Amino acid sequence: MLHLYAVIDSAPPDAAVGGAGTAGLLFVSWDGIACAAGHAAARSGPPTSAEVLRHQAVIEALMPVGALLPLRFGTMVDNAHICRDFLARNAAALRHRLDWVRHCAEYALRVCGLEADPARAVPARAEGPGAAHLRTLLRRVGGWPPSDAAFPHDRLLAHAKDRVLWPRTEGSADLRASFLVPQAQTERFLADLSALMPLRPDLVFTCTGPWPPYSFADIGGGTAAP
Repeated sequence: MLHLYAVIDSAPPDAAVGGAGTAGLLFVSWDGIACAAGHAAARSGPPTSAEVLRHQAVIEALMPVGALLPLRFGTMVDNAHICRDFLARNAAALRHRLDWVRHCAEYALRVCGLEADPARAVPARAEGPGAAHLRTLLRRVGGWPPSDAAFPHDRLLAHAKDRVLWPRTEGSADLRASFLVPQAQTERFLADLSALMPLRPDLVFTCTGPWPPYSFADIGGGTAAP
């Protein structure tokens, strides 16, 4: 079986990829795009933390190669033929998404200390078709307060190509967002964040990155995976 790590523009030269966990890495190619993969035994139990960390390490080692679409941990196919078929069936969507994330990295923002607004709480139940989907959208929008003079977080979009505002979870009231930032705009994006922080000294801001574009790898109609 093959464990799939990421979709990339094309198979790089052998010496182009190095780092933890990259030994034995292989590339399945089709018409100018490729999938980074590795041989793996069929899984019978839950994944270990070491396996998850290796998956992340391989994806991060691929970042210097060029545009990439990370695949979820545990994405497996029986053989290279199935992997190549996935690339062929989704070639147009994959190329479009690779172009979208090209020369960009993900930055993850966490904001602690902002209490949830009861007026924007999500109803526990709703009726009618599509109710579950609507509740998900409400959580996605309702988790973050509107961008205003008191908390102008939309300023961070000025130098970001895309943004995902994540819904608050039951276990944490923290606000989380992911930003797709072009390399050429990184300093300006971080400067925007630095300018935002003094406006809300009551909040704690944490920003990590650059990361592979984990939150922006969806090719439409599902994740970018076989």
